Amino acid sequence: PLNSMPRDEIVEHYANICKRAAEHGLVCDLEFIPLWGVPTLAMGWDIVKGANAPNGGLVFDVWHFVRSKSTIDLLREIPGDKIHCVQLNDGPLDLPAGVTIKDNCYDRKFPGDGEFPNSEIIAILAETGGLREVGPEVFSPMLKSMTAEDVAAKSRQSTRDALRAAGVET
Repeated sequence: PLNSMPRDEIVEHYANICKRAAEHGLVCDLEFIPLWGVPTLAMGWDIVKGANAPNGGLVFDVWHFVRSKSTIDLLREIPGDKIHCVQLNDGPLDLPAGVTIKDNCYDRKFPGDGEFPNSEIIAILAETGGLREVGPEVFSPMLKSMTAEDVAAKSRQSTRDALRAAGVET
């Protein structure tokens, strides 16, 4: 749970994990998730920055960014080499009446099928060098009615379209 450990202890644990991973030539990505113990980009970046591990960095998920109410200004401050991968998705900016953040977590849309500021986010990540690994991360009941081939095609096209909309060539 949130605040179950002091910040310095969390940073120390993450730094130790990064050190052990480095011994095996691995990177160690931290994903901030609004429903769990590292709920915001600010907290995730604080941990990664505090650990100061060469192999440490962030997983950046657009849904997590929007739902945690993280800020564009902070995203601009994070060096792109510390964003190890980007997960694109979409949805309504505000949760619909009666829908919890937990419920919405499993009803993500493909990039471009909602109101998230994907173009602005992608443009910032492109400027900072944080677009090295990019792909969709969509969880939704709508996927049940699609074939694997349809999901793959929609994933590929929606990601390409989102990158192009942000001025990023694919």
